Amino acid sequence: MTNIGLIGCGYWGPNLLRGFMDCPGAAVSMVADLDQERLDYVAQKYPSVKTTKDYTDLFSDAVDAVVIATQPSTHYRFAKEALLKGKHVLVEKPIAGKRLIGYLPENAPAYTDMTVSGFLGFAAEIRGLRG
Repeated sequence: MTNIGLIGCGYWGPNLLRGFMDCPGAAVSMVADLDQERLDYVAQKYPSVKTTKDYTDLFSDAVDAVVIATQPSTHYRFAKEALLKGKHVLVEKPIAGKRLIGYLPENAPAYTDMTVSGFLGFAAEIRGLRG
């Protein structure tokens, strides 16, 4: 089971949350957002999911992968921090691009750029930035 943490539950985050909650082999264990109303929504709809206003809580050992669904200007910062903490990272488009390559250790977890087709048809495009 892959434990997922979601940063951002505003515009597209709830769709990602719903998709991962329905995905066999995955469990969303924590959601971070600055908006308490969004966190209350998550807590009501998904009581098993912990909520926090501090995204760094997702870097705990309880989370294997971090999904970033925030404003594009924050993608690089959040992805870099998650990679440096050894987390798998999925970034909603637009991705921070090749600026992150320097933060991928030799044994780096997968780095995923997700391309969504329709309603989370999970037409995910996996790109290994290393080669």
